[in-house]
Amino acid sequence: PVHSSGPGIGGVIAAINMSRLLTDQGIRFELRFGKEATYAEMRDSPVVIIGGINTDWATQLTSEFNFVFDETPGAPDIHEIGGAKRVWKMETRNGQITRDYGMITRQLTGRAGQFLVQVAGISHFGTAAASEMLVQQQELAKVLRSESISLQKKNLQIVVSTDVTDERAGPPHIVAISSW
Repeated sequence: PVHSSGPGIGGVIAAINMSRLLTDQGIRFELRFGKEATYAEMRDSPVVIIGGINTDWATQLTSEFNFVFDETPGAPDIHEIGGAKRVWKMETRNGQITRDYGMITRQLTGRAGQFLVQVAGISHFGTAAASEMLVQQQELAKVLRSESISLQKKNLQIVVSTDVTDERAGPPHIVAISSW
């Protein structure tokens, strides 16, 4: 691994999507990558974390949720801790990723004490797809209404899948939702 080499393309796409979403809502923000983010900043202000497996803070701040990343080298996945104990793994053909999974986590008060959003994928395709789901506000609102999830009072996790074609993530599709 190369440390401090910069974000992958999925992280860049997610940062752009999150920046657009926050700007459209009139929310001021500062953007940090990798080790630039400090625990003190996360303790003192709301935080959006982009990335899961390759982001130090992400696994520490979200390790006790219903859906979590498994960082096993060569076989990373998203798996469900309780319930049906489902597992989502990347699919490949001829060494190319054909399906990836991403996750959105929203916690009203995270372990650092502030509002927390994490947008992450098993690979950069899943990260890009998860961020795209957030900017599709009408589609997301429809799903949340159908699940009777109140964003004012509940924490939320969403697992999305994306088919990958020509090295590009396709539209995200929700495969699981958890709220508490």
